[in-house]
Amino acid sequence: MNNSDKRKQEIIRILKKLRFITMEELASILNVSSRTIRRDFEYLRTTEHKIIIKRGIDGGVYYKD
Repeated sequence: MNNSDKRKQEIIRILKKLRFITMEELASILNVSSRTIRRDFEYLRTTEHKIIIKRGIDGGVYYKD
């Protein structure tokens, strides 16, 4: 498993635990750029995971069961 796959698994683990987080917070936790996180979400949204991305002042990433 490469670093990208491990990071995506960690993103899902964090989202399942917290239910909401901003992309900037995730980037900081995982020590990557916010662009890397956006690319990861572009991929993760095509999987079976129920991820909702909300833009704007209250924006962030939500995980739905």
